[in-house]
Amino acid sequence: MPTLAEIIRRHWPAYRAKFGPAIPPAHRAAVAAILSCRTPDRGGHLFACDCGALHCAYHSCGHRACHQCGHGDAREWARRQENKLLPVPCFLVTFTVPEELRDVMRAHPQELYAALFRESSGALADVALTKLGLELGFTGVLHTWTRQLICHPHIHCLVPGGGLTPDGLRWKRVADPQFFLPTKVLAARCKNRLRRWLEAEHQELLKTIPARAWRASWVVDVQPVGRGHTALRYLAAYVQKTALSASRLVTCDDASVTFTH
Repeated sequence: MPTLAEIIRRHWPAYRAKFGPAIPPAHRAAVAAILSCRTPDRGGHLFACDCGALHCAYHSCGHRACHQCGHGDAREWARRQENKLLPVPCFLVTFTVPEELRDVMRAHPQELYAALFRESSGALADVALTKLGLELGFTGVLHTWTRQLICHPHIHCLVPGGGLTPDGLRWKRVADPQFFLPTKVLAARCKNRLRRWLEAEHQELLKTIPARAWRASWVVDVQPVGRGHTALRYLAAYVQKTALSASRLVTCDDASVTFTH
């Protein structure tokens, strides 16, 4: 079974030669980190055993895309978030964007991923205040790929089934632990908020988005997830671990890489 670093060492030079300036700086930084992880390039510590033998432990890169670094960080993130869970039913709310918007987002990640995060969170807060009369607190995670490694930006929000009244004096639960907010209203609100932001802040970027993206029905999914512990462990994989786990790598040669779904 090949490692991610072995695959990158074999194929990165050709990939870099082919795509050159089109490779985002964040991708270049990830590759540099993975290739240097636990190698002499990172430096290390020298340990002396009582028997007189010396052992060198090279430093890790700490990058979330690195197979050697992400697993422990993911567990720690999940543990910290679980400590914040309230003893109430929780919901996982997922905002997605239509296919026509995905390539534009991938080309302008700094602006549009941040905007998607902000406007979906704003849509959730708006609709909760309108429909429930509550101000929410929730944990949000941006996810940008599918298991097939296809660009598919979406936002997961883990939301407790309740919130504060606008005066901040009372906590109220939702009436039905199996139903939170109407998905069509959430989707329309997110779409409208994102478009208004583009019209106000990035009109040139707005022109690059096909008109059919705004005519399409956007999708929001709302699922009850019990007390939220399992959902948090699911989200941890997106916060601190790579899109392609080591267990999915099968073979690598000069022409291809094989991995499981």
